[in-house]
Amino acid sequence: MVSDVAMKLISAAMIFTVALVAAVLSRVTSHLAPKVVGVINSGAGGILLAVTLVHMLSDNSGDLDAAGTSIFQFFTGTEDGSFPLGFALCGLGFLTNVSVAVFLPDRSQEHTSHSNWEDDSSSASSSPGRDLVELSHQHSCVSGLSGLFGLCVHSLVAGTAAGAAEGMGSFGPTVIAILAHKGFAAFSLGSLMMPSVTKLCWWLSMVFMALMTPVGIILGMLLMQDFSGSISAGLICFASGLLLAIATYDMLMPALLLGKVTWRRQSFMVALLGFCIMSLLAIWS
Repeated sequence: MVSDVAMKLISAAMIFTVALVAAVLSRVTSHLAPKVVGVINSGAGGILLAVTLVHMLSDNSGDLDAAGTSIFQFFTGTEDGSFPLGFALCGLGFLTNVSVAVFLPDRSQEHTSHSNWEDDSSSASSSPGRDLVELSHQHSCVSGLSGLFGLCVHSLVAGTAAGAAEGMGSFGPTVIAILAHKGFAAFSLGSLMMPSVTKLCWWLSMVFMALMTPVGIILGMLLMQDFSGSISAGLICFASGLLLAIATYDMLMPALLLGKVTWRRQSFMVALLGFCIMSLLAIWS
């Protein structure tokens, strides 16, 4: 009979493997035609959108209700309502990521990031959407690191919750939920970071991200408690805003606003499919 400790360690190894394989898959698909890569990135953007809104924000905003009630009471003197602190932190995270493009623009890539799409149609080159994306969609190291930070925080907290679970009855469903969405999230992060960092940095980042959940499981086993609480919930809500900006500006907008109408429609359908599949996984998480 395999002990609970051994099962948790085996599960940690499985989660690491799934995450790393999914990240490698994103690198393999990057060698396809630019138009196909754009469609794949839009699907990854839809997945990341669901991760931020349906999983990270939804799962953690409720843990900030007490803090939100305290804020509401401070300003109004009553306890009849609550300030939506989790959503406010998500918005701050979103604006923090966007502010990087405003105050620290990556001018070297402003007019070159989408050269592969220029031959699709003459109308696209003159569209307002193209001008918007060329200025905002910059595969910078900052965007990649923001995505890495957000998913690592989410993975670490989820790992500690799994590791601290008592008995396989509660541990099993948690691990299944983590495995179900870990691969999709890793694929999205791999696609995001590939254009913005060197090959060595990409591999180190993917290994680091893949290790976060196993490290969290081990910490949960040692401490016998997870990192849940208002502080970690607030951090995850803020990180969800960072990822929301990345999913919108770095992954969805380029695929949906550039190129021929046929490819934009295909990108939208793939993004919608990715969002729906990732959202439905919340039923079992």
